[in-house]
Amino acid sequence: VEDIFTGSDLKANSNKQNDLWQRMKYGYYLCPGLGCMMYSATHLEMFVEASHVGLLMNDKNEYLFAQPGMHNISSMFIKQVRKPVPLTGDGVHGVHISHGNRTIVIVEQGFIGY
Repeated sequence: VEDIFTGSDLKANSNKQNDLWQRMKYGYYLCPGLGCMMYSATHLEMFVEASHVGLLMNDKNEYLFAQPGMHNISSMFIKQVRKPVPLTGDGVHGVHISHGNRTIVIVEQGFIGY
C-alpha cells in the first residue's frame, strides 16, 4: 500500500489533541460564530480509515491522495473531493480508483491484469 503514495501526497499529521489545540487558537470555542467561520475557512480536518485512501485537490487543481490517519490541513485551497475510498476489493474484481489524472489499480492475487 505504501507504493501508492508519492512525495506530493499527504501523510497523516494530526491527532485529536492537535485538532483541539488548533481550534482553540482560532477561538473556535470562545467566540463560536466568528471562530468557527475562521477555522472552517482555513482548515480541513479529515480522518482516513485504515485500508482507505482520501481524495483531495489543491489550488493548482492537482489531484492528491491522503494516507490513512488523521489530517489537519491548514490551507484555504485544499478541498476534499469525496469521502475516503476503500483499497480492499471483494476478492474477485480487485480495486480500481480513478481520481483525475491519477489511478490506483490493485489486482487480486491469482488474476492477471485489470
